[in-house]
Formats: sequence, C-alpha cells, structure tokens
Amino acid sequence: MRVRLRPAHTPEDLARIYEVPHDSEKWADHRERVDHTVDMIDKEIGPVLRAADLSCGNGNILRRITADEKVYGDLAPGYPI
Repeated sequence: MRVRLRPAHTPEDLARIYEVPHDSEKWADHRERVDHTVDMIDKEIGPVLRAADLSCGNGNILRRITADEKVYGDLAPGYPI
C-alpha cells in the first residue's frame, strides 16, 4: 500500500520546480552521491552499450560513465524523455 506523505505537486508546481535542470554541483551530499554512483558503475558494471537516466537533473552521471548511447530524461525542458 502506498501512503502519500505530502500533497502531490500540481502541473504548475512541476513546471516551476523543473523550469531548469537541477545543478547537483551546488550540494556536497549530491556531489558525493554522484561520485559514488559513477564509481560503482565503473567498478561493478564497466562500459555499456546503452545507459538511461530518467531523472538526470544536469546529467552528471551519464556524462561521466562510458556508454555508446546515453538517454537523458527529466521533467526539465530540453530532454527527449
């Protein structure tokens, strides 16, 4: 069972929140999460043919991994998904 802990965002809220891609460089904890994710991908998976990040913010993770094809997705404008 899913229990919502806060009200859902309206379409207008989402347009305002995701007006531009989030910049993970602003927050130390976010930079650490990105670094850890990239390290884990490099060590455990290595290069891949395709990779997708459907909540990519500014795309730091995909830019830093080795993949022949990269699909960036986010609610912010400018992403194909």
